[in-house]
Amino acid sequence: MTHPTPPPYGLTGPGAARRPGSTLLVLAIVCGVLALGLGVAGGITLVRSAVGLAADFERVDYSEDGSVVGFDRTGEYVAYHESTGDPGSSRGTFRLSVVSEDGTPVRIERYAGSMSYDVPGRHGTAVFTFRIDNPGRYTVRATTDLDDPGMRMAFGRGLLTGIGTGLLLIGGAATAFAAALILLIVGLVRRSRRPPPPPPGYHPPYGPAVR
Repeated sequence: MTHPTPPPYGLTGPGAARRPGSTLLVLAIVCGVLALGLGVAGGITLVRSAVGLAADFERVDYSEDGSVVGFDRTGEYVAYHESTGDPGSSRGTFRLSVVSEDGTPVRIERYAGSMSYDVPGRHGTAVFTFRIDNPGRYTVRATTDLDDPGMRMAFGRGLLTGIGTGLLLIGGAATAFAAALILLIVGLVRRSRRPPPPPPGYHPPYGPAVR
């Protein structure tokens, strides 16, 4: 007759089969997958937002005669030089005037910084910025010293105003990635630890085997 082999110290109970740090490692994998998903979604949103906004811009040809453009919202607008050639073709001198129906000119300022976009067959570069306080129809005159039959000037919101969702998703991806990294490190550290030694005077609950 033999007694059952006693369970080793520290591995008894319902959680005996679970290694230390396993839960943290599982959570790290979940956070990693979440970070990947948010990052991909954020990138797609950024690209679609920029292209979608540019596609909806108002556009006029360069001409001294001027064109009528409707600005249906108050706020800041950006004027973009659009060309069909390479981005280097945007280097030139540009002039712009925007006048309301009652003859009031809108203050035009050079765009501070750098912002550009690409849509099928066209490259746009921000050149001016202005504010519309009263929505309505405005006479726009845009001229340039560049010679490209396909050039136009486009008007719309700044591209950064339409990509907040994409930036938010990318920020969430960065946070989830940081959490995954921390959980992974802590989980691996805990898994590498040896179980504590038995307390002094510990004896297995069964005596030696008896034949």
